[in-house]
This record gives sequence, C-alpha cells and structure tokens, in this order.
Amino acid sequence: MSVYHSTVKSFKLPLPKGDSIPENPPKNLGQNSGQIGAAKAPVYFYWLCTWEREYLVAFAANDSPREAIALKRISSFDTTDFAKTYVDDPTHGWRTHVVDPAKLGDPSGIRDDMASGCVDFGIAIP
Repeated sequence: MSVYHSTVKSFKLPLPKGDSIPENPPKNLGQNSGQIGAAKAPVYFYWLCTWEREYLVAFAANDSPREAIALKRISSFDTTDFAKTYVDDPTHGWRTHVVDPAKLGDPSGIRDDMASGCVDFGIAIP
C-alpha cells in the first residue's frame, strides 16, 4: 500500500458534508512514493481546499454558523502533525495572509490560497 493510500485510510480529520478524500491522488501530483511528506501532502491539502471552498460558499451565503465551522477547520491546518512536520512557514505567512484576514471578515486570502493550491484537485473557487 502506498503512503498516499495508507494516509487516506487513516485520515481522521472531518470533511465538509458530502466530501471525501479521493481514492487516488491527482495525476500531476502522483504518489511520490520516495518522499513521505510529498505522498501525504495531497490528502492534507485536499482537506484544506474543501474547507476553504466551504468557507467561501458560506461567506457568500452570509451563513455565519457554517462560515465559523469552516474557518475553525482552516485555522487548524497549521497545527496538524502533517503541517508541523512537513510545511515550512517560519514567518507564519499563511496564517498572516490567509487566516487572520478571514477572521476579520476578509475572504480574499482564502480565495487567493485556493487559486494557488486547489486547482490540481479540481476544486473550483466559488
């Protein structure tokens, strides 16, 4: 079993209703069997992308409770074992430019983050 597949099998973080981690990684990301972090990345970034989409949909619908849940999930990304081990962000730029503006009601950082990282998963920006 590949690292990607074992990560999918053991993945416990909740996804938005109706979403599930793809059985196989996007073709252009491959399974990168030689590098554990690279093989796990599609699972964790797919999870993040689904919550970013959920946040933007809720924001556009002015659905504050749904927006709050999505933002809570997004805010937890950099505290996951995966991010702490494999994501290099010593200046906390992601939190500063994506999460913090959203907490103040500005979705532009989340929209930009989706544009730069979610296309490979086929997750459209709402």
